[in-house]
Amino acid sequence: MGEPVTSTMQWIEHRGKAILFADYSGINGSDLANVVNANQAAIIGMGKAGKSDLLVLTDVSNCLADDEAIEAFKSIAVAMRPYTRGSAIVGISGLRKFALEIVNLFSKLETKPLDTVEKAKDWLSAL
Repeated sequence: MGEPVTSTMQWIEHRGKAILFADYSGINGSDLANVVNANQAAIIGMGKAGKSDLLVLTDVSNCLADDEAIEAFKSIAVAMRPYTRGSAIVGISGLRKFALEIVNLFSKLETKPLDTVEKAKDWLSAL
């Protein structure tokens, strides 16, 4: 699909805009936390290299996030806030919306939940 950054994160292009796509779909529990933490290091590295306007798309479809994973998502959201122009997420419903509200409140990143990857790409590319 695009240029890989990590095993679960890659650059994609949509409507002429570069979007950092983190695909966590189907990853659960401590495995999810470990992958999110690895991606956090990559995003911090991008920020230190001068990227300050990232468009980030996260897919958490079919994930089961435990407390450790939610803490990892809070941490990555705080870490990427200074480098991010827009953040969208797909795969959020039910109790996951509550978890997103906690992450948004804690990080002040305001990740926008959308229904599909295509809708998220469209929304991000319009920023």
